Amino acid sequence: MKKATLWYRRGLLFLVIGAVTFFVWKNVSQIDYSKLSVSWSYMILATCAALAFYLLSFAIWRKLSRRFGIQASFVRESQVFFVSQLGKYVPGKLTLLLLRLDGYRNHSKRNVAIATGVEMIASLSSWCFIVSCLLIFLPLDAPNYIRYTGIAGFIMLISSLHPKFLKRSVNWVLHLFGKDSIDQSPSYGMMLRFVTVYMVGGFLQGLVLFFVLNALSPVSFYYYPSITAAYLSAVLIGIAAVFAPGGIGVREGMLFLALPMIAMIAPKPIIVASVVVTRLLFTLVEVFLGISSSIIEKVSSGKQGKRQTRT
Repeated sequence: MKKATLWYRRGLLFLVIGAVTFFVWKNVSQIDYSKLSVSWSYMILATCAALAFYLLSFAIWRKLSRRFGIQASFVRESQVFFVSQLGKYVPGKLTLLLLRLDGYRNHSKRNVAIATGVEMIASLSSWCFIVSCLLIFLPLDAPNYIRYTGIAGFIMLISSLHPKFLKRSVNWVLHLFGKDSIDQSPSYGMMLRFVTVYMVGGFLQGLVLFFVLNALSPVSFYYYPSITAAYLSAVLIGIAAVFAPGGIGVREGMLFLALPMIAMIAPKPIIVASVVVTRLLFTLVEVFLGISSSIIEKVSSGKQGKRQTRT
């Protein structure tokens, strides 16, 4: 049964990647590269926005982890956080947590797991909030059912963050894995504060795609909210696709469909190229931060070891 499930997931992954690869090749091949002009200033802005997103996420994690008694040096925590981010590229979505548990091996595994769970709930909720709010404030000529969907989603998300509901949800997941239930959960105010800060990260992600689009073809800032909503929706769907590591293929496929529906913000081949470049940019920034933090942590540990030897 496990082997059948594994091969089913692999089949879906290969199918999605194959379809997306063909779609990318078909559209990118239509670009007239002799007339294509890349604005490197916008590419630099996109890189800065991606860096800001990950640095903000790290700052939030440091604040959140202390609520659960998890504390280490700045260098050590940065190494654990940024390396663990690379775990999402392994199928199954659990490698990020396993890397966190290994990095914080001197702390309670239970607390690390719960803190990571709260981090995920807060970040996902913030992105859902953004999408819901943007659906509510669509132009007046937009279909009412879309706006009502946003209102319903907003109310459901606000309710789901209440400690009573949140504790039941967490305990249900813990029981599935045969773990003991928790007696306490983060306060309502604490969850709302973390969700609010994570919303800034959501807008930064949309800003990356907006800047990349502008690097290849001029796009009005008027479309930035819609681009952000489309990007975060694609990210959420990619996370739900457990067979795709890092949502690869799924996220891009959803954006290929969603962005042209917003408006003719750019020629379709340019949209496809922008989505692919955005994925590469985020991945390169993640790899850079993971490698850099590991090198700094290793150098710092070496210096600390020499000091202890001298004393």
